Amino acid sequence: MDELLKQLEEQSRKVSLASGRKLANEIAKNLEAYKQIFQRVKDLPRESIKILEKVEEVTSRQVDERYSNPNDEYVFTLLLLLKELHNKGIDDSSAFNIAKDCAEKMPNSFWCRTVRHNNLIENIYDMCKVSRADAIDELYCTIPEMFGAKQFGVVDQILVDMDVKRLHNSILYCIVNMTSTYVDYLPHYKEFWQRVYDEFHRRRDEPEADKDQVRTPEQIERLLGRFKDGPPILGHKYNPDDDNRVRKSIEEQWTEKIEAKITWALRIGDKDLADMLKYYKLERARNQKPQNEYHKIRARIGEREFVRRTAEALRAMADKIEQPGMHFIVGADLPELPIFSGKDHVERYASHIEVTIVAGPLGG
Repeated sequence: MDELLKQLEEQSRKVSLASGRKLANEIAKNLEAYKQIFQRVKDLPRESIKILEKVEEVTSRQVDERYSNPNDEYVFTLLLLLKELHNKGIDDSSAFNIAKDCAEKMPNSFWCRTVRHNNLIENIYDMCKVSRADAIDELYCTIPEMFGAKQFGVVDQILVDMDVKRLHNSILYCIVNMTSTYVDYLPHYKEFWQRVYDEFHRRRDEPEADKDQVRTPEQIERLLGRFKDGPPILGHKYNPDDDNRVRKSIEEQWTEKIEAKITWALRIGDKDLADMLKYYKLERARNQKPQNEYHKIRARIGEREFVRRTAEALRAMADKIEQPGMHFIVGADLPELPIFSGKDHVERYASHIEVTIVAGPLGG
């Protein structure tokens, strides 16, 4: 395997000849060393760990950040290889997702970045099949974070790669609404807007289109027309000299409001009110943190891997609870009825289970 990986490093330089991601994928997948490594891992799945180790080694190499990363094409090819192994079920480990995280730290990379961000887009496609609300949450957790880090090129490439035919109207509207503020920093925004606008009209004439995907020309113009050249309100356009207002999330804005109220309460001498507001602020943060982490993890590792890890953790918890030993339950929030069997709307479609167990000396 070591010799094959060395050959792949040499051969992967051909990727630099590609004019786009599609051609780069074809070049990489047709490299002789790529094919041989793929077949080897297919026969011996545990060998995938050597690909991951190579990614970790290459991404940690010192490079001159004044120039493009000389390891870009090689890491791109390795990521592509791990991604294909994972997608075809040959490698069920988290190797691709760990490698993707390593590649995030690579400075001045282009090709390997296209694999990472294309994976985010595929996650959005997958979520749309199950829940449009989840896909919207995912977008609002990831895209603003990229804007906050001023990764405008990253978002612009996502707009280029996005297949509008695979997304529901509500998702497309959210993306347009979210990105319009940065129109001056996204060269392909207007092209993306036009594709979305045309797709809305195309669905009007599609015989098998979902009823809730069809809009009248007037509705389409009202929804999308105002975003053609950027945000409908001129003052909402991104301004790098005053970008704090634009970049703050809803949670950050709420936190500022609460802090302002705490300051006011202290100023008028109402310490009890200030303490209550501080407690409320901490509770909001405590409740919001799991949601934020959930979306970040799912975006990073993908829906399939997230479900697998969740199921694995739940089984481990159930096994531990049933086993006698040095542990006991200290808190639980259980559904009163079997999952999804509730009579009201909420209990039919949402269930929550929370159990806390203590192990070790405290449980002995």
